[in-house]
Amino acid sequence: MKLLLVITLFSHTLLAAERPVVPPMGESQVLTGNKPAVEFFKARLNDTSCRSDLAEAEKTEANAKADMDKALAKGEAADTLDALESAWRRDRKELLKLVERCGPCNTVPVKKLQIEGVARREVWYVAEGACQFVGDSRTGEIGFDAAWKSLLKVAGYGRKTGGFEPMLNFVPVDAKTGELRPNVTDIESFPFSATVGLKAGEFLGTTVAYRQFAELTWDEKKNGDRKTDVQVNIKTVTPPSGFKYPEVTDTWLSGRAKRVTMYPVSALQAAWYLNDQGYVRYYMAGEFGATIPFANESGRGSALEALYTLYRRAH
Repeated sequence: MKLLLVITLFSHTLLAAERPVVPPMGESQVLTGNKPAVEFFKARLNDTSCRSDLAEAEKTEANAKADMDKALAKGEAADTLDALESAWRRDRKELLKLVERCGPCNTVPVKKLQIEGVARREVWYVAEGACQFVGDSRTGEIGFDAAWKSLLKVAGYGRKTGGFEPMLNFVPVDAKTGELRPNVTDIESFPFSATVGLKAGEFLGTTVAYRQFAELTWDEKKNGDRKTDVQVNIKTVTPPSGFKYPEVTDTWLSGRAKRVTMYPVSALQAAWYLNDQGYVRYYMAGEFGATIPFANESGRGSALEALYTLYRRAH
């Protein structure tokens, strides 16, 4: 009888524990202080002092990026390129602080979910955030078209091709054979398979990263022939038998490689959502199987980078 009671209680515990799921399309007010996004971000315009600092930081970061690109085009020495990249990264970090304080994007604290399983404990971390364009609606619509179209380009994802900074690599893969398809440039149909390498953070001068065999899917809503809402979903799927992951590298602009430590991640979920009203949302959840000391800082930082990058493609 006691054994039956224990089993029953344990079963209820398992049923009560819920793994995170990719949110459906639409705005989430949880990410904007339980207020509509337009109202939440419009209030930030009143912080004139911070907004002035933000405008200056945008110029500084843009100039640093331009200096870096010019030096690369001229074939400057490796030490010069690395110094310019370090300066740009510092300026980028300061810019993103202001973007979150009084700019168009906001993230929420990373959530940690522990699920007790029969074989082991699952430890999930969930990072989320949102951005909102506040301005002329026609400008928002034009920007929306540019942004969603960028998500149909392979180059729009990996860092090396101008995609999202935390995504160290993004390589298309044949879902059936596991053959890498590095020459594919367009995502012409869904589901779409790729191997992704993501930077989780840095620890003692070493890049901590993880990789997954992923499947991308596409959801959209239309008003007539025009798209109004788009969401790209990414989730871990089982790779074909014998599949070998390409090396995940983190390199300086000069080509010098950083030391990379791979961290095991059992599952990954992510989603980019945007609509023609200037709203952008990002969600990512990973099952790490253990407590990660830097999860909140790293998770929010990655979410903010992903959000602001997509937002800037539109605005």
